[in-house]
Amino acid sequence: MAHPERPANFGLAAGGDQRLTAWMEEWLFLAYWVKPDAEVDLNDIETAVIKRWQPPLNLNKVDHRLPALMHARTVMADDARTWAREHGFRL
Repeated sequence: MAHPERPANFGLAAGGDQRLTAWMEEWLFLAYWVKPDAEVDLNDIETAVIKRWQPPLNLNKVDHRLPALMHARTVMADDARTWAREHGFRL
């Protein structure tokens, strides 16, 4: 809500960060890879990992996007635009 002029970059309402954090702690895991000393193009590594695992929340390099996720993002951005207009912000 601090930047209503950018509705596609929406934020979470009060309590949303805590709910998102709780969901992430329950459903996500973190992994890392130690980069070798040799010159390695990290973008190539990232692309290969994404192509192999197809993480559903990655919207840039996956072969297919989840329709429900794309719909939810559209609804949230539309809600943000509506809120901004109702509060006098020009988009």
